[in-house]
Amino acid sequence: MVILYAVVLSEIEGRLPRSTLILLCRNEAVLKWMNTCDHLMYQALVEILIPDVLRPIPSALTQAIRNFAKSLEGWLTNAMSSIPQRMIQTKVSAVSAFAQTLRRYTSLNHLAQAARAVLQNTSQINQMLSDLNTGSRLLANTADQGQKSEQKFCRLFQPHNVHEKVHHSDVVMVVDGVQEQASWVCQCEEGVVQRLEQDFKATLQQQSSLEQWAAWLDNVVTQILKPYEDKPSLPKAARQFLLKWSFYSSMVIRDLTLRSAASFGSFHLIRLLYDEYMFYLVEHRVAQATGETPIGVMGEFQDL
Repeated sequence: MVILYAVVLSEIEGRLPRSTLILLCRNEAVLKWMNTCDHLMYQALVEILIPDVLRPIPSALTQAIRNFAKSLEGWLTNAMSSIPQRMIQTKVSAVSAFAQTLRRYTSLNHLAQAARAVLQNTSQINQMLSDLNTGSRLLANTADQGQKSEQKFCRLFQPHNVHEKVHHSDVVMVVDGVQEQASWVCQCEEGVVQRLEQDFKATLQQQSSLEQWAAWLDNVVTQILKPYEDKPSLPKAARQFLLKWSFYSSMVIRDLTLRSAASFGSFHLIRLLYDEYMFYLVEHRVAQATGETPIGVMGEFQDL
């Protein structure tokens, strides 16, 4: 076997001398082509290893994929001794994006299975709805508190005796409407935020399955990015949408935390899943719009 390998290697070097190969490894056009090929190959491997990020994966396979991803960069670096540094950087960047994608998708899959149990639990769903509706009523009532609200607001930021109790209602006074804050910070129409909240509550009330929630999230992405279809500004719009989505979801979690909502744990888990799945959806939309692979899209971030 060793002799055969030596013969093949000698034949290759006879056709393409090592000195010429080294020069090619420094050529930007060759490096770009090689990077594209790596992304295509790695994307195919991702789709083989994790064909559906929401479908349950055996724990042994999940761990094997994670161990594989953890070792990839080291294996590649060790195998590329005596290769020009520029090529090593290009190859490592691609394999790093591949490894990161595997880690993200296995984490997303793990979150999906944990969230599936919550979404199938009627009592937890009812508690989540109750906490959401309670928050809406409390926030609505604070609008008519006038000077009393202002005084309570100020009390929270004034030094007070450690034995003095800060009432739950005082904390509520601090919380401005999530919709108003999200509209101001994200610079989006308040109607958009209201519609998303209403759709979320309606989908939750219907006790939808994980797959139905995934379809709802996909529809949200479609609606938000539709004005940017076939425009070069779509990737930037997609990034802005992810930032705004993350801000809004963090505001909801903050509100639930301040109110010590009983369903905080369920909401936190759902938020983690939906944030990750939203990133997954946007990543694929940007890839489709730009003609790249999702790993290629992530590779761009690696190079920033």
